[in-house]
Amino acid sequence: MCDKHMRLTFRMALVEGALPADVFKVICQDAIDELGIRMQHNDARDTSAARRDAYEKREREGVVYYVQLTGGRVKIGWTRDLEARMSVFRARMEDVLATEPGAYNIEKRRHRQFASDRIGRTEEFVQSDRLMAHIARLAEQPV
Repeated sequence: MCDKHMRLTFRMALVEGALPADVFKVICQDAIDELGIRMQHNDARDTSAARRDAYEKREREGVVYYVQLTGGRVKIGWTRDLEARMSVFRARMEDVLATEPGAYNIEKRRHRQFASDRIGRTEEFVQSDRLMAHIARLAEQPV
């Protein structure tokens, strides 16, 4: 699970009362401590080229996916391993409506593009005609 989704999971657990506040505080402090150690290590060398290479690799290897959820919802997300990501959602590969090359930047672009169809602050969207037309165009493209 990526850091972003891990934080969302912990936040939801905390809000729903399934995760005690003191446990959440410890987890956050551990993450801050670990990040501080990594930042100190990275400051010892010039990482601009390494960061750029890592970003470009992530963008090349990623896929933005559109997966059918229950209740007429569609999730727009990105991953490097689609099968593993679907297993996290307990979704089947048959539930994947379409994919497109890209990663975080394309996912965020799609979230903005279909913002009027977004369900709250989630990565889930209602099946509007506009969203489904976009998905149909992607599904028609050769892989």
